[in-house]
Amino acid sequence: MPNAEVIIDIMILAVKVVAAVLTAEVFVEELRALKRKS
Repeated sequence: MPNAEVIIDIMILAVKVVAAVLTAEVFVEELRALKRKS
């Protein structure tokens, strides 16, 4: 079994990755909306 610290680090990293993906999707949607307007 790995230590709790390692597990916590992996969980934090996973949360950051998910947040980055969601942010990127929102950013892409914003760009598409801007392109439609112009």
